[in-house]
Amino acid sequence: MTGPSIIALLANADAGTASGVLRDLLEPDRAIQLGQALLLLIVGWLVARTASLTAVRLFRARSSPQQRLLIRRGVAYTIMAVFLTAALEHAGFQLGVLLGAAGVLTVALGFAAQTSVSNIISGLFLLGERAFEVGDTVQVDQLVGVVLSIDWLSVKLRTFDNLYVRMPNEAILKARITNLTHFPIRRIDVPLRVPFAIDLDRFEKTLVAVAERAPLCLDEPAPALHVNPPNEDGHSVTFVAWCLGANILQARRQLVPAMIAALRDADMPLAHPRRTITLVNDPRAGDAAPVLDGGATP
Repeated sequence: MTGPSIIALLANADAGTASGVLRDLLEPDRAIQLGQALLLLIVGWLVARTASLTAVRLFRARSSPQQRLLIRRGVAYTIMAVFLTAALEHAGFQLGVLLGAAGVLTVALGFAAQTSVSNIISGLFLLGERAFEVGDTVQVDQLVGVVLSIDWLSVKLRTFDNLYVRMPNEAILKARITNLTHFPIRRIDVPLRVPFAIDLDRFEKTLVAVAERAPLCLDEPAPALHVNPPNEDGHSVTFVAWCLGANILQARRQLVPAMIAALRDADMPLAHPRRTITLVNDPRAGDAAPVLDGGATP
């Protein structure tokens, strides 16, 4: 079915012939062409959706969530591009003219959208490097969240207080990123201060027994007590235990109260900062004024 293209009709029309162009578009042949083009778009959307879901199911066992997302989008966009091209040609658009205009427009937009181009290139580096994937928990500078998607221009995160955060790919590429769920197990660090007179061996055995009874703590690597350089208040120590990465928040919430209770039952108090306050008579004030001494009490 042939007929004058829509572009030609609009090019030959002036302000006084707008109604004539509308009549030409509503002619039976033209209306059938537009209807068939619309039908092609609908069929293309259905085919793209079905094909993308089928491709994801085929590669589900051998791909990560991010790879499945890329497969789904790649298949869907490719099929929709084919059907869109066929629909435009069926509707009478001259694709050669459109592509030429698109080329000029692309050059103009390239100068005006340098930031977008930089984000696209940064996104390709992020996808190739695979420092994190969809579903990972990452820390970007001081922000911690779960990766929702890695798109062409940005990375979407959901923080633990349920906020939606969009970060440009360029900023992500330049930032310091910590992937908190890359490895299957995580270490729980509990810093403590204990008096100098305490028996560190007994102290460690008490805490190790607590970690061994904790259901979410792992037996291997074994829990241990790390002794740090002492300070003026006593020994500075760090008790460490291991758990699965997915259980770290719950494991820490169970472990710390159990440690405090066990130390209290064993009559092993923790050290607290102490300061000496000296009262100095100030003749100008007429009363004793407290002065804070920086040294710790013996």
